[in-house]
Amino acid sequence: MNTPRDSSQEGKARTVCIVGASGWLGRKIADALDARGAQLVLALRGGRDHPGAPRLAGLVGRGARIVAADVTRPETLGAAVEGVDVVVSAVQGGRDVVVEGQLALAKAAFDAGVTRMLPSDYCVDHRQVDRTQNIFLGLRREADEAIGGAGMPQTNMLCGAFLDLLALSLHEDPFFGLVDWERWQVRFWGDADRSYDFTLTDDVADATAEVALDPHAEEGAFNVVGTRASPRELASLVGRLAGREVGLHRLGDLQELHAEIRRRQDIAPSDPTQWGGLQFHALMASGACGVGPSQHGRYGLEPTSAEVFLTGVIDARRTT
Repeated sequence: MNTPRDSSQEGKARTVCIVGASGWLGRKIADALDARGAQLVLALRGGRDHPGAPRLAGLVGRGARIVAADVTRPETLGAAVEGVDVVVSAVQGGRDVVVEGQLALAKAAFDAGVTRMLPSDYCVDHRQVDRTQNIFLGLRREADEAIGGAGMPQTNMLCGAFLDLLALSLHEDPFFGLVDWERWQVRFWGDADRSYDFTLTDDVADATAEVALDPHAEEGAFNVVGTRASPRELASLVGRLAGREVGLHRLGDLQELHAEIRRRQDIAPSDPTQWGGLQFHALMASGACGVGPSQHGRYGLEPTSAEVFLTGVIDARRTT
């Protein structure tokens, strides 16, 4: 039977287990928790033998503990969640990891008396999305439903498309590829005036840490949005900051976008890296899902705007 520990005492250092701490976002979440005084348990496949373990040496030096745990091997999870207040997941992968693995993690956490879990969402509102619309969001929705069915209280971190991706050239990010820095264009499908939600990963990490350490955090969605902007507004913003003309390149209408997704799926049906990014574009360009009103103010956070972020991007490009 689940018997949660009393973590309601204000100012108490909380013990947080992070699964996926060696990843891009997971490491940022771990750093944000560490900066706030959390006691960290870093669950890595293979423990200290994990190739990403050396990159966590700074956290270990400040008291974090690495444990060997693999969400695809449920028998390894008990030791990772023992004595833990909150579990934060930042795993990536297919159904075996995102759904089955996180469900196993939730069950182990429930049995250990963990008070709450933050699953690996970090995306737009996926609650109305199925796997046919977006394979990655569909898996997250399925995982959250399974975790809820297991009785594990959860808070789901929802955010816009990662603002960081706007800094990358097309050859660096063929998956999403909104800004073409070589041609000084903003590429889009559908309506140039359709607003998209964006959130910097550093802001996602800070909000995740605050929610994880808040003993009174509510279950359900917690929204973090830094900027809402349409392709036209992005082109205007980049042009103003760069002091030059930035064009709009319409790749096609929504019907043509869905046709392109089907074409890529026919070529590589088992490789979503070839078409998953276009599924994100389809959801954003159609307005099928976004993020509700941002709740960052609850913790006194101020998410980074597109203007602030892109100013840094353009300044860096001028110096290279």
